[in-house]
Parts: sequence; structure tokens; C-alpha cells
Amino acid sequence: MIKVQIKDGLPITPEQSAAILQGESNKFGIFFDFYRITEYIAYNNAIVFENAYMARELYKVELSKKQEVLAFLSNNLKNREILHYKDKSGVRYSDIYVNEYVRDNIKKQEPSNIVVQDFLDILEKYTSASKSVSSLQYYANLPKADILSRDGHIMTHGNPTIHILNTFRLSYKDPGVQTIARPFQDIICAPVGYSMVHCDSSQMEPRLTYSHFIKDPILKYYIQYYNDAYYGILAYVLLDDDIYNKREQIPLESLPTPKISEEFKSMRKTMKTLALAVGYGSEVNTMGVDQFIFDRYMKRISKNPYRERWEAKVSQDVQRGVTSFYTAFGTKITPQPTDKVTPSDGKRWQKHLIRAGMNNPIQGTAADLMHISVYNAYNIIQGKDAHIACYIHDAGVFYVKDGDEDTIQKLSDITAYDIWNGDEQWIPIPSESEVNNYASSIGSRFDSNTLYRCSL
Repeated sequence: MIKVQIKDGLPITPEQSAAILQGESNKFGIFFDFYRITEYIAYNNAIVFENAYMARELYKVELSKKQEVLAFLSNNLKNREILHYKDKSGVRYSDIYVNEYVRDNIKKQEPSNIVVQDFLDILEKYTSASKSVSSLQYYANLPKADILSRDGHIMTHGNPTIHILNTFRLSYKDPGVQTIARPFQDIICAPVGYSMVHCDSSQMEPRLTYSHFIKDPILKYYIQYYNDAYYGILAYVLLDDDIYNKREQIPLESLPTPKISEEFKSMRKTMKTLALAVGYGSEVNTMGVDQFIFDRYMKRISKNPYRERWEAKVSQDVQRGVTSFYTAFGTKITPQPTDKVTPSDGKRWQKHLIRAGMNNPIQGTAADLMHISVYNAYNIIQGKDAHIACYIHDAGVFYVKDGDEDTIQKLSDITAYDIWNGDEQWIPIPSESEVNNYASSIGSRFDSNTLYRCSL
């Protein structure tokens, strides 16, 4: 675990971090398991074929023909206008085939329209699997490596270029790695003679958020008590109203701490679902969550007083002309125009700045920590037959010569952080580490019926 003191600043700039990773990419690159890629392609093709067949048989619609999809929905929706959805910023979306905003809006507006809901479920499975096939095919078509993987598989290989994003996160291109969906990230593999270390920060964004940006001491206490953001949020949501209403007068150690029962574990999954949905702007319970829990979550988490004070401050800053925001380390981030909103759009641009003013500092602080990790990892591998494969999301992936257990051990928590701001300790960010721990066969991940369909 890396000990970080905010006041010490960053030991490396984003440009220096990118240069280190570019050097590693040029020297060694990234390897992809060709066998595993083709298995995933077969699996997703089975989903594509199955759902295309269901749409034809049940609804007489060819999913590959956009106009047939739109015509079916237009004929079966009670309110056809919701096919042309406007978001809160006034941006108009009309292409249901590729746009999740339209699909989500239809689900919210016509939840009892069983025919449409079932059709959308089929369509989403079809489009998701189709995109996965297209993405995976790209990695299958990369140049073949002249050596085999440690499992004896054929590999493809790439030397990506590193780019710095607006939030100072780093992006890999040609080939990209950030776009590899999490279920398929094990296509990244190690060549024979090397071990692969995968070290992923755990719950980085909520831990950063409730340490520095939404400084609710009770939420912070609960997250630290359970060492888990979603158990902590759940305990806060479940507080009796009497305790909640006088919570700031109660010593933290006197707050109730529910035991982790099977029911508590199940409700934790609900907190993750709500965090994702509400994070994308949902204010309506369309997820089948118990309404009491949903209302509690909205009041205590989404509309948390500390969060609302933070949002009010960002709004005031934007109103008085602020156009740049800062990470916890002081890194300056200036939101850029997009193809949907520009400074000439007036209030829409202000809303964009407010959203960016709350999101970018969190993303930027996570990026700052990633650069600290790159700095430390690079120092560890100096003079060793070890290489940085990539940083993907909040994880680092490394190749280490077989037998070098010391380097493997040092890299195994390279994305875990013990952060201090002066004398104030933030919620620690642990990491989950794996060494060569990926499935050698798709059979360990998917059910036998799906595998049977893949073989047809």
C-alpha cells in the first residue's frame, strides 16, 4: 500500500507518467489470448443469433434492420413521442438502436407495456452482444505474437500509444484497453516465461468522494467500520429515523452497526444498483427496488446535506464565472466543449459545468493516484525483467519474469493507497490482486446451455 500525503503534492506529472508507460509499451507491449478471444466471440455470437431468432419468431422483426425496430416500437408505444427523448440538458436523442437514453426513457415511461418491455430486453441483449463481437474481433485481428502464452495459447500483440485525457487519466489507443469490457479483460495474458500481476483499486471513487468531497462524518465512519463503501452506505440508509434525525449529536462509536447477515449482503447489491442508476441521473424507481429503501436512499445519499452543500458551492462558483476545477492535489481541470454542448449554449453549458465541477475533481483525484502508482511501479521494476503492461481503469497490469517473487509481491498492492491530508486520514483504498488467476477455459465462466449453443 502506498502512503500518500496530499500536502506533498505529486511526485510525477501526467506527462511524465504517460512517457513512462509509452516507453514500456514500445519496449514490451501487451499480449492478448487469441483462444480466449475466439471463445468469447463464439459466446456472444450465440447471444446475437438467439435474440435475433426470438425477435423474428415473436415479433416478426429483423433486429439488423433499424427501420423495422423503429416501426415496431412506434406501432406498440402508447406515446410515440418518447422515441424522441430529450435529456435534462435539452439534448434530443432519437436513435433507439444505438442510444441507451431512449431505451431507458421508454422503460420509465411505459413500465406496464409488457410487449415493448420484452422487446427492449431482447434488443438490448442483441445490441450488447453485437458490440462485444465487434470489439473482440479487433483484438483477434491484431498481429500474431511470435511466442505462445504461458498457457500455450496463440497470442496477438500490440504496442499502444498513450494519450492524456482532460481529467488527466491516461488512454491507450491502437490497441485500446480501456474499452475492453470488464467481463473480457482476461483476454490480456502473459507470454511464456512471465507471470502476470493484476492489481485493482477497490471502490476508489466512493472512498474518495466520502473522504474529501462529501464529508459526511457518519458515512465516512460506516465505510471505515465495514471497510466497504456499500455496506457503509446501507448502514446509513437503514438508520432509524429517530437516530438519523439526531445523528450528529450521537458519538460515532455509539451508532448501530448491523451484522453482515445474508439479508444484509443481499441489500448491499441493491446499494450498488442504486449508486449506478442515481449516478446517471435516475430519480424514479424503475429497478424494482423496495420503495421504502429507494426513498431512504434518495433522501440520505442522493440528497445528502453535505452533497447538496457541495453542489450549491459548485453552482455558485459557475454562476460567478468559474470554468476550471481542482483535484484534491490541486491539479487544474478545465471542462471542454463536446459535440452536444458548447459555451454558446448558455444555461445548458452552465449545467454541464456544474456536473463536470462535481465529477471531474473526483476523476482527476483518481487519476492523480494512478500517476503516483505508475511512479512507484516504475521504480520497483528498474533493473528487473519486469514490465508495465497497462493501466486500465483503476488497475495496473504487469509482466514479471517467473520466479521473481519479490517483485511480484511489491507490485501486488501497487494500486492500494493510505491517504492523509495533514493529520486527517482518508478512507483507505485497498486493492485486489491476482497473479496468473484467469480462466483457462470459457467453460469455467458460462453455463453448459450457452456453451452448447456456441458449438452449434
